[in-house]
Amino acid sequence: MDGVLWWLVVLLVGVAVGFPLALVCVLRYAEIFSFLCTPKGFITTPIFLFIALHIFSVVFGFGSVWLSSFAPSTPFIFYLSLLIESVILAFLYDVIRNGVDPSPFDLEDMKGKVVIVTGGNSGIGYEAALKLARLGADVVVASRDPKKAELAVDTINKAVGQKKAHFIQLDLSKLANVEPFVSAFKAKFTRLDVLINNAGFAQGVSAGITEDGFEESFAVMHLAHFHLTQLLLPMIEKTHGTIINVASEGHRLLLNTDVFKEYATPTSFAYPRSKLCNVLFTFELHRRFKDKLVAYTLHPGCVYTNIWHWPTPTVLKPYWDPLFFFISSLLMRTAEKGASDIIHMAASKHCKWVEGEERGGQYFLCCRPANPSKFAKDTKLAAEVWETTERLLAEWKNKQK
Repeated sequence: MDGVLWWLVVLLVGVAVGFPLALVCVLRYAEIFSFLCTPKGFITTPIFLFIALHIFSVVFGFGSVWLSSFAPSTPFIFYLSLLIESVILAFLYDVIRNGVDPSPFDLEDMKGKVVIVTGGNSGIGYEAALKLARLGADVVVASRDPKKAELAVDTINKAVGQKKAHFIQLDLSKLANVEPFVSAFKAKFTRLDVLINNAGFAQGVSAGITEDGFEESFAVMHLAHFHLTQLLLPMIEKTHGTIINVASEGHRLLLNTDVFKEYATPTSFAYPRSKLCNVLFTFELHRRFKDKLVAYTLHPGCVYTNIWHWPTPTVLKPYWDPLFFFISSLLMRTAEKGASDIIHMAASKHCKWVEGEERGGQYFLCCRPANPSKFAKDTKLAAEVWETTERLLAEWKNKQK
């Protein structure tokens, strides 16, 4: 009986730890594979695996004789070499975990440029706002929570040493809030160089229906950002600016082309549908306006931020949340690194609009172009998303009269 109980405990612990561990690894598969295809990943990953295998072999006496034969003979040398290898291993692990950064030599001075970041008060939005402010840009943090946003703005300005961050309130869950935001922005700034549509949440199941009658993920992450972009297009066209839509590898989870199915009802596919719309919107935006601006979309990686605070069943919450967040903090990218692709597209000289060159219209992962899903590359579907979104907005406007 004791033996059965022991194995039962081992099984429960294995499942409790293994499930969130497997979940994070599955979520990160695309960015890890993309990282391995870079020179940085190609060099660091084999070294990391060799050192990890060597430490395991020497300490536990497992593995090949060839690996174990590298163990130092004296205790002092043994522990010293183990310490050095562990430090190197930790460094390489951090490199692999956080992936690729944009080259600092490619980033241009952003002085005189104006940037809008939706959801810029926390997570990758905040890190992007901070980095772009350090590059000299005036950054507008568009957020629904004044308290959090003002704190973020103050922190950025203190870090930069001058007033480079500004706050204008924007709650994207209500379409009526978009036009007042644009009016407030135009009252303060006469130009717009980069629009970063970043705000969103990784809700496993739809959070509900907005006051406008749309499913919340779809309303916030696609519909409101589409409306915002349309209103700001004339300003971006004047500067031949950049539009960046933060999408996700989660867009691959939608396995059909009916992206507007149940757009007004809660659904378990709310998140992937909204993210597929982000990608399709970007590609159609590029097709229509490539002579005047550049548009990009990206997967920021599986990043450890408050976006993962899903509603958890009460009975599991005390156990699941701490365990998942602990494992996530070890395996997911940091918010600073998650903002890398955004910064690359916003400030890299290789991503700017250039007359006579066709740039933009790309999906990025680890600061390099990647292939989205087959549905995301469907040009007819992209045009349908654009036209249907315009129709939904027109219907909403008619209801407001």
